[in-house]
Amino acid sequence: MQLFNRIPNENELSLNHEVSEELIKQLYLPFSSEQEANAFWQTCSTYLIVIAQKQDVELVKQVLSTQFRAYLKETLSNPEFVEKLSDELSVYLLITQDNGGGIYVVISETNKAHFLSSF
Repeated sequence: MQLFNRIPNENELSLNHEVSEELIKQLYLPFSSEQEANAFWQTCSTYLIVIAQKQDVELVKQVLSTQFRAYLKETLSNPEFVEKLSDELSVYLLITQDNGGGIYVVISETNKAHFLSSF
């Protein structure tokens, strides 16, 4: 599991190069520049969580607060945006604040089903 409160660079992500590149492109997509995107993330409490492995689901349950897990469940159940990053991974977005801040979740369908069934 990886959790970021800023847009990571490709080297920080535990994903292959192509998936990391596509994810970062999606994170910058709504903005006119990288600087604008980074400024937004710094001021609007936006998070990215990567749940790449099955054991990450258990880690999420152990280390994240009940409220954050509830946001994750809502993100995966009722996302405002979903984009496939690869055959296995997708990124889900839920806006959680009036200022546009929210949560991006990168997860496979298998891990998504496991998380939702164990919540």
